[in-house]
Amino acid sequence: MEKRNLQSSIKKGNTQREIAEEFGVSQATVRHYLKKYGLRTRNKQSPRLTLTESKCECGKTFQRGRSHRRDTGCRKLCGYCKVKKSRRTKKNRIVGSLGGKCKLCGYDKCFRALHAHHLRDKEFSLSRNLNKAWFKIEKELEKCVLLCANCHAEVHDGLQRLEDH
Repeated sequence: MEKRNLQSSIKKGNTQREIAEEFGVSQATVRHYLKKYGLRTRNKQSPRLTLTESKCECGKTFQRGRSHRRDTGCRKLCGYCKVKKSRRTKKNRIVGSLGGKCKLCGYDKCFRALHAHHLRDKEFSLSRNLNKAWFKIEKELEKCVLLCANCHAEVHDGLQRLEDH
């Protein structure tokens, strides 16, 4: 592949793929000669993905991609709200899988006031690792009991014992 042929194809605005088709070679071959001659093609934006501006439920404006295949759009929440929703969903699953109420006093009004208390060999803190895969969280939950914030503090201060209940 000669340098002048490659330069003329680049001047036409061809992509690496189009150059490969024009000369009957692979894209890897085109990349090799582009690198060898110190040439670059212009990046053409794919017509398959267009960026649109959206407004999240929280009021924040963010950009999202819209695929030509799915005209419904792929995101309705900004990144912050998406993470917040995911963490809330996992916390609900954790509370549900540990019985849904405090093991000591039976409190069940607010799931945010319920904590997972480790009974033995803690591998990781659940509250700081809600991004882990669910099967890893479930494995860690086998070593936990559900306590409300007050009972959890009392257990740590030695005012209540889990063995008594």
